[in-house]
Amino acid sequence: MRRLTTALQNLVRDVVGWWRITGDLGSWWRVVADIVWLKMGGKATNSQRSIRLNDESEVHYRLNKGDLWSMREVLCDECYRFPGDIRPEVVVDLGGNIGLTSLWLHKQFRPRKTVVLEPSPGNAELASKNLSGLDGVVVIDAAIGSTDGYAHFAAAEESNKGAVSFGETGSVRVVSMNTLLNGVLMNERIDLLKVDIEGGEAELFSKNLEWLANVENIITELHPDLIDVVSIRNAVCSQGFRHIPAGSAFETNMEAFVKNRPL
Repeated sequence: MRRLTTALQNLVRDVVGWWRITGDLGSWWRVVADIVWLKMGGKATNSQRSIRLNDESEVHYRLNKGDLWSMREVLCDECYRFPGDIRPEVVVDLGGNIGLTSLWLHKQFRPRKTVVLEPSPGNAELASKNLSGLDGVVVIDAAIGSTDGYAHFAAAEESNKGAVSFGETGSVRVVSMNTLLNGVLMNERIDLLKVDIEGGEAELFSKNLEWLANVENIITELHPDLIDVVSIRNAVCSQGFRHIPAGSAFETNMEAFVKNRPL
């Protein structure tokens, strides 16, 4: 009974949340029908959908739990709301998935430049579609790592759960933060770095951390079931950042780091 009650509460939350942000009845019905279909055990076909939001922007997604759950977290729950007062002009989105976080951040801040990295070709293609027409956005089909090279990408049934295996040879391109800074970012300061790379943060923050001198703020989803998150927090803080724990600023804030500044 408790499980059924929780499921119904979650469904009501989804229905209300999407009613609030969709731009027309057809879009609301489309996304709610897809959610109900998957919750009832329907098959994830990965067929592509489109809905319109209440700001007239269009979001493209697939009939897949990963896409739909990410849409709810980013667009409805606004999980990437930063626990502090920032006005980022340059944003880097590591683990961009289908572009939802960059889309939401663009609506909030209108950054001058946004660089999105996504190792899954299918996700990167959809991210480019979702972010097309936005000024200053670059989508790169690659993973982030501590050094440049290639690695193996293990896709998952849920589109937001794929992960890079850095110790295995593969066809997925890996670029370092130094390469990004010296290339597409043209050595500009990164005002906001978003990191959600399914355990790849262990590789990213394991060595070659001098690039953090060019970063002001970080918002991230760390994965304690996959990696040692304490060592990552310590590594980032050792580079002059203050840690903001998840849920400490408001109920739903994600883990964040803010560059310490002298008084």
